[in-house]
Amino acid sequence: KKLSIEILGKNEVLGVLLRGTDYVNLRPKNHPVQPTLQEAIEKIDLILREKGYQKIYIATEDKEIFQKISEKYGAKLVFMDVERYITINKENINDISIKKSADKYKIGKDYLINIILLSRCDYIIAGNTSGSQGALLIRHKFNNKYFFNLGNY
Repeated sequence: KKLSIEILGKNEVLGVLLRGTDYVNLRPKNHPVQPTLQEAIEKIDLILREKGYQKIYIATEDKEIFQKISEKYGAKLVFMDVERYITINKENINDISIKKSADKYKIGKDYLINIILLSRCDYIIAGNTSGSQGALLIRHKFNNKYFFNLGNY
């Protein structure tokens, strides 16, 4: 099995972080509105045309978003092999992930590795979340980034 950091390979990589699950379902007051999958795909396609990236790193906890992105981008996609979830109504992602896995350390470690990988991408497209802000802090600055600014819930 490859070390997590090696999955990016030697190519320039477009990093994409998309939140879904409870964040979108619950619309937490005063938190940034996340892009729809269609908005994200339009931006991904535009950057791919403009910059010519051959690889896309996807960071998402949402199983449906991951499946649709996988179907669309196929072999261009690189990702961590982690559990992804579907939440319904008021379900909280943290409650679901902890119920499914007793290993809280692994859940936290996988999340941090995801954010570190995102920070090592050459361009980042993301909703404004703590994860995307964390990637900026690790990288210090991205010359090539697009954060959706869609207001707050």
